[in-house]
Amino acid sequence: MESILVISPDSPATDLGRILTDAGYRVTAERISESGLAPAIAAETALLVADMRRAPLDLRVLVKPLGETAPPLLAVIEEHALDAPTLEYAADIAVSPFTDAELVARVRLALLRRGGEASADTLRRGDLVIDIENYRVAINHEPVDLTYKEYELLKFLATNDGKVFTREALLNRVWGYNYYGGARTVDVHIRRIRSKIELNGRVYIETVRNVGYRFTA
Repeated sequence: MESILVISPDSPATDLGRILTDAGYRVTAERISESGLAPAIAAETALLVADMRRAPLDLRVLVKPLGETAPPLLAVIEEHALDAPTLEYAADIAVSPFTDAELVARVRLALLRRGGEASADTLRRGDLVIDIENYRVAINHEPVDLTYKEYELLKFLATNDGKVFTREALLNRVWGYNYYGGARTVDVHIRRIRSKIELNGRVYIETVRNVGYRFTA
């Protein structure tokens, strides 16, 4: 999995590291000054996550000196910082509060964009196309009618292609930690998604016995 560097002008909050580590990324956290970013970036760093919730960072000063060698940067901010003038140097932003699933999805999209595996607003997995900007899904160019939660569940699995998730993990990532429904909710939604996208024997979502589910392209 890709390596992510979490930076902050003070000690980075542990929640970001936990969320991204749980999603399978290699995460390093650094307390850093605006003039000291370059030495902290390892060659394998695929994404910078700037934790700006407790203190601001001048992203222009951070990113511009790196030129084309700079990894994409995801800025994590509070809502009052949305008008910060240097946010234009971020590839994307996550506004607190956010769910674990939202943060992981934004990280995944930033990495896909960097690697050229998908456009900023489209995921392509074989004949399956997920239009993220417009909340649309199509199979072989034919639109698929999904409910919001079906869409969110499918999108989460597709952005984590090949990784196995338990039902409890999917509940936490898609429905959130405050959801009190049972794990059977996941089974019902998976069954409905399969009935809509798995045509002519094509399998997109595998059941991993005694564990959970995995998306396969």
